[in-house]
Amino acid sequence: MTFQEIMAKAGAEQAAGWGESGRLLTKQVKKEEFNLYDYINQILAGQQAAEEKDVSRKRRKSGWRLGGALLGGVGGWLLGGPGGAAKGSKWGATLGAGAGSLLGSKVAQATEPGGWKLKGINPQLAGGMFFKGQRERADLKKEDVSRYISDANKFYEQSAWTDAVQDAFTARKMMLLDPRDWFGDVGVDGDEWITNKFGEYVRHGGTVGFKYE
Repeated sequence: MTFQEIMAKAGAEQAAGWGESGRLLTKQVKKEEFNLYDYINQILAGQQAAEEKDVSRKRRKSGWRLGGALLGGVGGWLLGGPGGAAKGSKWGATLGAGAGSLLGSKVAQATEPGGWKLKGINPQLAGGMFFKGQRERADLKKEDVSRYISDANKFYEQSAWTDAVQDAFTARKMMLLDPRDWFGDVGVDGDEWITNKFGEYVRHGGTVGFKYE
């Protein structure tokens, strides 16, 4: 029953008082309040589900990305020519890490349980006579959540390429370093001597000494 119909009914029953009209108005208010809260709860539930899914898929993709970058880097290094100092091995590891990272990310995307995209929200709210301000705020919240989901999906898809470039760059920097610097000054040569950051020859374990060639 519309507001106009209620008011018309009220006018027709003025002699009998506003009892019935008041009950109808109260019923209408409660109905619209319930629908509004249900609408808001659907929006918030959709937001929470999207945020949890986004964290889960990113964590899963990171594992595939790391595995792909490591396998690709080692494979590229071997194909480019083992020996570390060869330019071919360095570039092979660089390109292999980038390609492996991209492949790993794409595999994670393609095999994501339930699909990789965050599901959109589309709750509906019927029109009403009351709670105009709350309705407008709820609609704005719905737009914000929908925008977040759309942006998160775009970022997830594009990040596979940016991550691949980053992983290739990281592999390139690693290959330009002395292998002993990958994990700090750790490592020994055949005589159990290493060179520290100051150019001193030290025995493995930190004892400073002199090495005679």
